Amino acid sequence: MKHRTSIGLVIATLIACLMVCGIPSTFAKPHEDLTFEPIEFKPPTPEKRMLSNGMTLYLLEDHELPLFNINGLIKTGDIYDPADKIGLSSIFASVMRTGGTVSREPDMLNEELESMAAAVEVGMSREYGTVNLSTLAEDIEKGLEIFADVLRNPAFREDKLELRKQQAVERIRRRNDNPIQLAWRNFSALLYGTDHPFGWYAEIENIESITVDDLKAFHAKYYHPNNLMLAITGDFETETLIAQLEKVFEGWETAEIDFPDIPTVDTVPGPSVNYIFKDLNQTAMLIGHFGIKRTPDFPDYFALRVMNDILGEGGFTSRLMREVREKHGLAYMVGSIMNTSYYTDIYQSYCPTAEGIASARVVL
Repeated sequence: MKHRTSIGLVIATLIACLMVCGIPSTFAKPHEDLTFEPIEFKPPTPEKRMLSNGMTLYLLEDHELPLFNINGLIKTGDIYDPADKIGLSSIFASVMRTGGTVSREPDMLNEELESMAAAVEVGMSREYGTVNLSTLAEDIEKGLEIFADVLRNPAFREDKLELRKQQAVERIRRRNDNPIQLAWRNFSALLYGTDHPFGWYAEIENIESITVDDLKAFHAKYYHPNNLMLAITGDFETETLIAQLEKVFEGWETAEIDFPDIPTVDTVPGPSVNYIFKDLNQTAMLIGHFGIKRTPDFPDYFALRVMNDILGEGGFTSRLMREVREKHGLAYMVGSIMNTSYYTDIYQSYCPTAEGIASARVVL
């Protein structure tokens, strides 16, 4: 019996060796000889619907997993901050979630969501706000009720506002400790000027002036169903979900919204080299210019995104990372960014390095 076992182990070992060593050498081909079927990407098409209150929905049923997700976009953003209260929208988004709702204390809201393994998140970017829900399919009805409550009835409690303001003030006090952040902030101000929201950055007095009434006014101005669209995917039945949404948003009325005028950036600054002196043994270097406006009919948008991924946004596979870091060892971090906007935006390369001039030659 032992003899047979030993023979079996020897045979198994020989087969394993053949698989590891022999087969690849026998069947390996140069990459030029490899052929593949063409890739045909067919993105799913969501169904577009509209609630009776004017809210736009994009619905895509997916019954593979028992999950349910909503991603909501609100037309608002940092660009609509008042000039004397820069940072208002960012603080608004944070306190809208952490402050709970009129009927739910913050801890109660968090515990209720945690018991369902669900999440409701609120965010803010330059040109839009976000509000998201993720939950199990079995909890859609309860999840929608909480989601609508956060959207419609945020409490903006004073203690949560004060905590958020203290955090923002502390970040302002420390923001010059990071050389690359210091460079980015001043780069935007130089490019856009301080008369445009893209060139603004908050100061301590801006943050300290924000009140609960400011948050309530911001919500009352922008958060209406006709200024909101929801992208919904997951394990649901469309008609049932429409009825549930009509119920939780019943009585939420539309409103005419007077959006502040955002100036266009018509004046392109001339070439210049600008320095911010800081006593460090490292140089944070940015090279950039105006980018493209994001419009639906811009033909080269996706080509530019692919180009930028190859140049510097693709991480360790990008050209900048390979040339500047791996081949020449001139910087730990290097890359490129292509932002887009409906107004205008910037294209830039960044490189914090102790050998800034040598890196610039490689980048260019």
